[in-house]
Amino acid sequence: GEALLVVVVSALLSFYFLRDGAALWDRVVPYFRSDVEADARAAASRAVDVLGGYMIGTAAISFVGAFSQFVIMVVLGGMGSVSGAVLAAIVLTLLPEALRGFSEFRMPIYALALILMMILRPQGILGLKEIWELSWFKKRKAAKTEKVP
Repeated sequence: GEALLVVVVSALLSFYFLRDGAALWDRVVPYFRSDVEADARAAASRAVDVLGGYMIGTAAISFVGAFSQFVIMVVLGGMGSVSGAVLAAIVLTLLPEALRGFSEFRMPIYALALILMMILRPQGILGLKEIWELSWFKKRKAAKTEKVP
């Protein structure tokens, strides 16, 4: 709930800053003394340009990073498996955290793990199967149902 609220408010503020940033400064600058008004207007214009460019660049880089992570999770999980993609997401989230102690080698080890996974298991972790279709999962489920009186 709160995270969604933060995302929505941030998106709205960013949108309105990028769209109306210059107009907001045009309303504020006339309140400055006349001898500094030109400098304030120039500084405001520069600030809107720089911050707007920073926000657009950061958003583009974030989108590319998130999309590439999504593709990696789907491919490593198995193109036809939703539970495989979820399992890959869990593994890809926990692996960098497990390697945090190896700070300078963390990203090379992470990249090597991804490459090995693609070489050793090109169809993905689960391939076309879902986790409940695996034999060990069926055996475990069958053992639980036999214990129930």
